[in-house]
Amino acid sequence: MPAIIPKNKINGEVSCSAHHPTSVILIVNTIKIGIKHKPLQIIRQMGDNENLKNVVTNWLSIEDEIKSLKKQLKQYKEQQKKVSEDLVSIMEARDISGLNLSNNVKLIHKTQKVRSAVSKKVLLMGLSDYFENEDEVKEVIGTIMSKRTEKITNKIERK
Repeated sequence: MPAIIPKNKINGEVSCSAHHPTSVILIVNTIKIGIKHKPLQIIRQMGDNENLKNVVTNWLSIEDEIKSLKKQLKQYKEQQKKVSEDLVSIMEARDISGLNLSNNVKLIHKTQKVRSAVSKKVLLMGLSDYFENEDEVKEVIGTIMSKRTEKITNKIERK
């Protein structure tokens, strides 16, 4: 009986072939890459080295495509950040809180306060102000840190 592979984050289905009980057929309908949807249908029978080679080659090409798109996305985000800074300075100088554009699109300028995450260091500083005994502080922090949930994930990465 072959191992059952969960659907997880893949838009598709997993099934076992009745004719080949040791093979697993994976059908992926679509993978969303950037803004476009590229249809991708992979039908592989796991069992021989040639198919393994094809799957690994396919995985590597998809990873390369993702890296390329992430690089482009980073460049776009950097450009957007610069343009946003210019736009904010213009809107502040002209005392504009929002712009109504065509197609019911609005650009709103907001200012918000964001707090940093609660780290072990922040806990130590805050509890040290509250408790005088340093051992109590370490015990409380140890208890808090041990109560955090752990999540185990499987990942394939290129080294």
